[in-house]
Amino acid sequence: MPLQFAAPPARKSPLGSRGPYQKLKPIGKGAFGTVFLVSKPDAPDNLVLKEVGLKGLNVAERKQTMNEVAILKKLTHPNIIAFHEAITVDQTLCVIMEYAEGGDLAGLIATQKKTGKRFPEAMVLRMSAEIMSAMSYCHHDLHLLHRDLKPQNIFLGKGGEVKLGDFGISKVLGASKAMAQTQCGTPLYMAPEICRGARYDRGADVWAIGCVLYEMMGLTPPWADKVPQGAAGGIRALMRLITTSQLNLPPLRAHYSPELCAILASLLAKSASARPALLDLLAKPLLRSALPKPPTPPYPDAPSPIEGSSPPASATRYRTGSIVLVRRTSGMETMAVVEKIEATSGLYSLSLVSKDGKLEGTKLAPEPDLREPSSPHERQMELLQKRRLAQQRARTPMAPIEEHAAAELLQRSFQKRRAGRKPMTPVAEKAPPNVLLQRPPVVVKHNPMARHGVGQQQLGGGQAVRPETLEQQQRRLAANAAKGRARGHLGAEGACAPFL
Repeated sequence: MPLQFAAPPARKSPLGSRGPYQKLKPIGKGAFGTVFLVSKPDAPDNLVLKEVGLKGLNVAERKQTMNEVAILKKLTHPNIIAFHEAITVDQTLCVIMEYAEGGDLAGLIATQKKTGKRFPEAMVLRMSAEIMSAMSYCHHDLHLLHRDLKPQNIFLGKGGEVKLGDFGISKVLGASKAMAQTQCGTPLYMAPEICRGARYDRGADVWAIGCVLYEMMGLTPPWADKVPQGAAGGIRALMRLITTSQLNLPPLRAHYSPELCAILASLLAKSASARPALLDLLAKPLLRSALPKPPTPPYPDAPSPIEGSSPPASATRYRTGSIVLVRRTSGMETMAVVEKIEATSGLYSLSLVSKDGKLEGTKLAPEPDLREPSSPHERQMELLQKRRLAQQRARTPMAPIEEHAAAELLQRSFQKRRAGRKPMTPVAEKAPPNVLLQRPPVVVKHNPMARHGVGQQQLGGGQAVRPETLEQQQRRLAANAAKGRARGHLGAEGACAPFL
């Protein structure tokens, strides 16, 4: 009977696994947990798994943590580490991200410093433009702050392209470990407003980009020459220095162009309101030319150009009302409508339109960033958008100035008609019957004490008094005088004698 040998079991990683992901090796450890290089059977490339402990968090904190994970899913930019998925295993949140094989910017700076040579300006411009492009996408498209931008969180892809990472599960998990993180690491890239404990906005990220740019140009971390290690005061002295002092920029002007040094100085302005928006910086020719253009996706069904036809390359290639595709700072393309062409700058003023036809915003773009819809899908979207614009124009009411003009014409015609007619005598309106006026006649009674001021008349039924005529008054006085003489109460003058 032949011997039968069982097949050896599949070899498991000594580090264990998390769900379908096998841990290959640890590649880092942060304030929130350990980071592992992992593999998945159906994934062609290795991935990164970041473990975050959820033990001790209440229901509200866990819910907010998952909401921030949902924000990470929205980060779709060529210069941001791609998010794959998030799973929860044994009270541990596992965030699976793209793996950057080129390491991080901190390692690249350390390697360059050993050579004794600085980075060439073209390389500094390219990496700076890619960092600004990624952060501009976060600031202006997603309204998201990074809050921990430094060379250790800026990674490099296979071809040396910049990949921003470590956006963090930040505020919820960071609340309990912020002090430990501050004591372990030096806040060299912290903005002055954060050091003062004031409120901060996207300007804090702009300051951090300036510190990273300063380190790339000088191969030395910011403030390192002013606060040596082991100095008295530690972090408090550094934070005081950040709020009151300035970085030493003049030595860099001997190695780099004045335009690049001016951009660095603007990023490191003490006042957050004085720092430029990244979108405005990317519009500068120096940075715009350094940003690599995204590859145009192939469209196999796109029609080939007709032989012998000359390509339209005039300054006003796209007319007002044209529907085009515009390249945004994120590198993605969005459909837009040409509103007008700026005469001075030659830029196109565009209205950005979403896939469902809603207005997303406005943008100024040069002609090289625009192109006509070419694929069948894009042409179908263009046709759909044209129909929506036609429907909107049909529903749009007449302009106010036209309404005023029509009203003015009608008023003039009415005035001419009135001038040709005779004036009409106004007819008095008949008063409506009033119930309060329909009362019984007034009964006037004589008051013998009228001359003593007691009162002259008594009203019957609470009605208004009717005045006596002169004849009625003479008759009444004569009758009263006759009665008085007969009774002996009145004198000849008709005066009233006192009662006994």
